[in-house]
Amino acid sequence: MSVKNKIVKGMAANSFGQAITLGSQLLLIPLMLSTWGADLFGVWLVISAVPAYLSFANFGVSPYTATILTGYVAGEGRYGDEYFIDVYRGAFFLTGLSVGLLSILTLLLVQFSSDIAHLLDNHIEPDELTVVLILFGMYVSCNFFMAMWDVAFRPAGRYAGGVIFQNLARLLEIGGVIVLLLVKVSPRILDVVAIMVLLRILSLILVFSYIKQVLGLGVVFRKSKNIGVKTYLNRALGYMLMPLGYAFSIQGMIIVAAMVSPAYAAAFGVTRTLISSVRQFILVISQSFWPELTVANSEGEARNFRRLFFFMLLASVSLTVVALMIIFLLSEEIFTIWLGSTELLNRSLFMLLAVLTFISIVWNQFYILLASVANVTMFSVLFLLGNVMSFCISLLAPSKMLEIYTVVELLILVVSFLMARKDLWGDKCI
Repeated sequence: MSVKNKIVKGMAANSFGQAITLGSQLLLIPLMLSTWGADLFGVWLVISAVPAYLSFANFGVSPYTATILTGYVAGEGRYGDEYFIDVYRGAFFLTGLSVGLLSILTLLLVQFSSDIAHLLDNHIEPDELTVVLILFGMYVSCNFFMAMWDVAFRPAGRYAGGVIFQNLARLLEIGGVIVLLLVKVSPRILDVVAIMVLLRILSLILVFSYIKQVLGLGVVFRKSKNIGVKTYLNRALGYMLMPLGYAFSIQGMIIVAAMVSPAYAAAFGVTRTLISSVRQFILVISQSFWPELTVANSEGEARNFRRLFFFMLLASVSLTVVALMIIFLLSEEIFTIWLGSTELLNRSLFMLLAVLTFISIVWNQFYILLASVANVTMFSVLFLLGNVMSFCISLLAPSKMLEIYTVVELLILVVSFLMARKDLWGDKCI
């Protein structure tokens, strides 16, 4: 299959995934608002914030393994040979260690359930919150293993099929939550998380049954002979830190917004969801180029590598500008149709989030280039530190949160450009 066809298939699969994401947000947000009210919906946004980004983090194990095995197969290796199986099993071993660490962190966190419930104005009882946190720990653990689909599918040239599999699992989960909210009288947050965990476990079983039967890869936890744990973790560090950085970035802003009030957090969450839909669909393009950038780099095709990157960058930036302008011009109509009123529409908030989204999309193109050659560690460290700093400063000045994050995003853009330039041209300037 040609590079063009692989990219198109990847875009189609990612479009399917982003359509599910956008569709679920458009359906779930008004449904949760009408079921719980703005205050309890704001509580949901806060307690689900970090799990939402850590769910597919896998501590960097799966994206790093998928990248190096894709490069290995594109070079002189063979899918399913001794080296491939050894590294694949090592990834499961490290994922198991990640789940163990997560379990310890979850147990520590539940000790503070009463304090967290108090910070949330006791809109949720401490006992319920304890169970919710434990279930979220189980949910994230399942998703650590679910992220391993990438390690099996991408090196086999079946990236698009893996994306579709993953998103069918998400569709099942979202459908279950919608049915619960529509059918159950006065559903609790606990009920929603419980159905999410149950359906995620079912999806996990189905995905790995397919991988075993079709791709011939079993689930075996064994330390890799070819890549030591220390080396593995050092190289995977960059992939691990990015979701943590996002937790302090996008979801950290939800926590800061909740300091104003749960209702304000709800308004922020609604506006961010609408504008983030642009970012989600632009990433359809970017992520579809990732496997082909890895292959071009592994084959030493520098010219093709640069051509693919600049096409991805130009297409992403152009479409972002057009999409943000359309959403801004039609914002009143969108809010009215979506939520039934423009009560939660704040134009200054809208504009600041649009600028923040545009900057994020641009530097994400440079990050994907770095990720495609497994050179993300330094960037990810700086990204995490920058967003931790933004989060901490915003806690002191919640009203200036978006301005603070925008300044840091601009610095991240500059850093990503300088680092990506080295992989594109070496010592030459673009």
